Amino acid sequence: MKRLLAFAILLPSMLLTAAPEVLDGPAPIPARNKAAARVRTARIFVVTALYRNLPFSVNSGAMLGQLQRRYRAAGVRVFGVFGDDAATIRKFAARHPEFDFTLCADPSFQTFAKLTGGEANAFSRATIVNEDGKILWSGDPIDLGMMLERITSDRYSESEEARLAELNTALAAALRSGEPNLIEQASDQILAVRPEQISALNAKAFALENRRDYAALGAFLKRRIRRYPAMPEAWYMLLDLSCRIPELSGELPEVVRGFFRQFPDDCAGQVAVVWSLLNNAPQQSLPLILASESLRGLAARETAIPAEARNRYLAARALFSCRIGDFDAAIRDSETALAAAAGEAEKSYLKTLLEYCRTARALSGKKQ
Repeated sequence: MKRLLAFAILLPSMLLTAAPEVLDGPAPIPARNKAAARVRTARIFVVTALYRNLPFSVNSGAMLGQLQRRYRAAGVRVFGVFGDDAATIRKFAARHPEFDFTLCADPSFQTFAKLTGGEANAFSRATIVNEDGKILWSGDPIDLGMMLERITSDRYSESEEARLAELNTALAAALRSGEPNLIEQASDQILAVRPEQISALNAKAFALENRRDYAALGAFLKRRIRRYPAMPEAWYMLLDLSCRIPELSGELPEVVRGFFRQFPDDCAGQVAVVWSLLNNAPQQSLPLILASESLRGLAARETAIPAEARNRYLAARALFSCRIGDFDAAIRDSETALAAAAGEAEKSYLKTLLEYCRTARALSGKKQ
């Protein structure tokens, strides 16, 4: 499920920004005002625990930075809480400018003691708090974007969230059990009420894949795409699965071409599709043909590719060039992307790509 989850949401998005702000101490979230008569949403605080040595935490920085930039004008402030001292976090922040939100050095996790009324708990869930210190939501970080959209567009309902909290608790229990049927049932209950909840979408896909019911999995994702064509997550999942699972490989051409038709202006998403084609099925000819077709379309609109997707576009182009034996072009694009890279995570994968292209050229030379 983590693979699907990361592919659906945590698409690399690195921006050239200044080093993130680092606070020496707990996140300055409001104390709980129990006298507040109604739920106020003029100021919203997002709090999540992050761990600098865990890849998933490091990769989540770009997503959280995007959310901070998107919702800053709506009164949202994002805090990432680390269990390290301020000096350590400042060094981390200097290497990761994509963490474009407030980082808190909170070794004793006092932030979470404040959230939970005295019981320190560095949970990995994301929590949304309002200006009165009231917890509006706590759940899987992958659903943060969904919840911030609901809250900032005045679609938040306490009663609805209470009901969803029960359903999400049931899903968590089902996931702990590892029983695919229970996971599918719990996911279906959530999706019937809140179809945009990505964690439930991922859980159902996880259950069907683990049961090896690939026909049902493909049919489920295609139904999602027909019913909610503007939600890209099911497209990404079906693309990923079509590359990896032979029983679903016949879906690949229509998934790729359908995505480009549905999202004609989403250059960043289109680049992600190409990257997935090249990485998930490197030895297959059909993904390479589709990647070539997709890159031609992107090349015709290269100036429209946003800055945050530019390096991934160059990386995808480099990997494609390497696959077809144009090693000089591959190395050239890799070097250009690496020179423009901002954070350590981006630099790391681009260095790996550059070394891969150089090694491929050297091996090709030996064969000749």
